[in-house]
Amino acid sequence: MSIITSTSDTSAPNTHGVFTDSRKTTSYSLPNFCDQMTFISKVVISAMPGLHNFRFKTRNFKENTRSEQYLEFSVEKRRSVTMWLSSFSMLLLFSLVVGNYIFKLFLPGHEIIQNHTSFFFSVLVVILFLTMYYEIVSETLLVAVPLGVQFITSYNFGQRNIMFLPWNSIRDVLIVEVITGQRVLFYLALIIESSNEESKLLMLFQNTKPRLSYLEEIYTPVQKLIETNRRKKLECSD
Repeated sequence: MSIITSTSDTSAPNTHGVFTDSRKTTSYSLPNFCDQMTFISKVVISAMPGLHNFRFKTRNFKENTRSEQYLEFSVEKRRSVTMWLSSFSMLLLFSLVVGNYIFKLFLPGHEIIQNHTSFFFSVLVVILFLTMYYEIVSETLLVAVPLGVQFITSYNFGQRNIMFLPWNSIRDVLIVEVITGQRVLFYLALIIESSNEESKLLMLFQNTKPRLSYLEEIYTPVQKLIETNRRKKLECSD
């Protein structure tokens, strides 16, 4: 595992912006079955996970005795074909199971599906529901100086997991390159200093996996805030 740090000096924008990752789509003719299957495969591949909507917002505000800076970065996963198929399959199976019980209730002796098949469909509905329930749809990084850093993981049904780190415990921010098999992934990482003066690496955006260009948009302003805070500490100590 190697560590990459950006040396860009560009400043973070002060206005709201949205960066959208998309791929070009082209039209295909469908003269025969093979071409139809090729067309369908290309459509499915173009909608596979890995595409993101990247939202970048900054806000600066001041109070009477102190000035604070607020940065917000959010990476939202697009709906994949797999997720749409899971939703449709769950609704279809649920309709079959409910319809079967209604037929058995009002028309004894008439069944849409057999009892063992109904039980199997019920298990599939539960599995698909749990898969959708625990699906992560977005990850958000909130930086509030000098309060701290908050990382929010949002799930498909509205539940959220929130992690907060005090600003004084953050030593630095890095972009980490990880090689897994034949894939190269990039993550944003914070170096956290604990009470016993030991440092640990906290990886962010591990579920949404944004591209390197998006991570650089996050890294640059956060790194500048950390450098400014470090410089102020040195001036106070002198």
